[in-house]
Amino acid sequence: MPQTINTVIFDLGNVLIPWDPRWLFRQLLPDEAAIDRFLTEVDFHAWNLQHDAGQPFAVGIAQASARHPHYSHLFQAYFDRWDDTVAEAFPESVACLHALKAAGLRVLALTNFSAETFARARRRYAFLAEFEGIVVSGEEGLIKPDPALYQCLSPATQSTPPQPCSSTTAQPMSPPRASSICAPFT
Repeated sequence: MPQTINTVIFDLGNVLIPWDPRWLFRQLLPDEAAIDRFLTEVDFHAWNLQHDAGQPFAVGIAQASARHPHYSHLFQAYFDRWDDTVAEAFPESVACLHALKAAGLRVLALTNFSAETFARARRRYAFLAEFEGIVVSGEEGLIKPDPALYQCLSPATQSTPPQPCSSTTAQPMSPPRASSICAPFT
């Protein structure tokens, strides 16, 4: 007999919250080639992942600026203007979140996200208050796919995560995808 899914675990970045650092860097660098050069030369995604793992931006900016002083203004701008790297939430994903909650499912989130920028996200995105629990990598000092981060879901909800779970991670929620996931609950 098939088990019923009673919990959905969302990722946030590019599932509910559109994120692309290029949106900011297009305002600060002359063209896509310059953006590509910067992102590659400094290994931007690895640098950003350090913050998702809990490193304070002040430390990351100082270290990266020491290695790449000609880009120090871009590291600082990324932190200062982080809001320019995100956009309004994907409406289809938020509708899916609402439909799942209305159907009585537990809705949790597990995300690689800096603790410092997540505080800003909480202020910007009201729907984040609708999750039963959110595990933020930067608050835990762990990043996906470390299994220890997934274990943090239990304390976040003060219970053992029910089985089976359904997870939506790291894929933008296009209207057809949101419809297919949420169709049974609307």
